[in-house]
Amino acid sequence: MSSPRLHSNRGVTLVELLVSLAITAILLVMVVSGTLFVQRYVERWRRQNSRAEEVAFAAQLLSEHMASCTSIARYPDSIVFFDSAKERACYRWPDGQLQSDRQILLQPGYSFEHLAITPFPLPQESPDTILRAAQVTRPGLYFVRFAISDRSAADTCALLVRNFHEYYQYAPPPADQ
Repeated sequence: MSSPRLHSNRGVTLVELLVSLAITAILLVMVVSGTLFVQRYVERWRRQNSRAEEVAFAAQLLSEHMASCTSIARYPDSIVFFDSAKERACYRWPDGQLQSDRQILLQPGYSFEHLAITPFPLPQESPDTILRAAQVTRPGLYFVRFAISDRSAADTCALLVRNFHEYYQYAPPPADQ
């Protein structure tokens, strides 16, 4: 009598091997595409966050000077803020690089664009309301608008800044009669 075979010596067929390779390839493609999607999302988020930090930095810089200046000299690629002590702060952006005293203020790859300062509540859209060169600012509210861009997108910032400077005049006390 022959004993029944407990183990098969047959091995793996070609069809079984091809099916297992196809399933492995599908799983590998899913894992790789998911990883690439997450990497692209993280990179896009990082760029947006970095651009937002640059916008916040420029907004703080401009609003601090705008809040205390007595006059502004505005040119196509620069602005000079003058305060009551005749101190000045000059910012330039030749080719989009925001600079102060030849020191670049924005990170490489970012561009400063489209600075406009308009008194409030005058219409923002009218080009006649944009402050031109050597205008004296009055205490009050101003819209400060600009954009910062990188190679993929641009963020626009619109600030409402209150100018607090006031003129003080010395008035002698009244003479006793």
